[in-house]
Amino acid sequence: MRHAPLLVALTLAAARAQAGDPGPLPTTFTNMTPDAESTPASRACVADLAARLAGAYTEVRKLGETPLREKAGMTAGQPFLSWPVEALDKVRRQPEARDGAVALVLVDCRPQARRLDVRVLPKAGGSFRIQSRGVPLKSRTLDWVFTGLLHHLHDGHEP
Repeated sequence: MRHAPLLVALTLAAARAQAGDPGPLPTTFTNMTPDAESTPASRACVADLAARLAGAYTEVRKLGETPLREKAGMTAGQPFLSWPVEALDKVRRQPEARDGAVALVLVDCRPQARRLDVRVLPKAGGSFRIQSRGVPLKSRTLDWVFTGLLHHLHDGHEP
């Protein structure tokens, strides 16, 4: 029975290959929590979501907030939830990436304020928001958020 997880992984890999699997989803991940609001708890929350994402058949690349803003042509102080999709398309389109685009995940997590904002931009286009207010950001809440994030992230990436 010790080998059961390995057998399951090999079976899934073979099934993906037969189904024309496009491979792990290239994803750019950015922590958008403002420095003034960043705490050990907020960094742990962002790290939790990044780790979950890395374990979900994605190829995660982290990009700092300043380089993201520069590439998108947005200035400090402009809330990322209000950035136009066209500005973020400048970041999403990457000629060196498979299919010329990557998915984006932008996260602002503030457990002390019971606030979480996630913006998901699938590589196929569009934009989704996941927001939580007034709810403790515990593991169950992050489970729910991650399920929604993953659902929208993979739009347009099926074989």
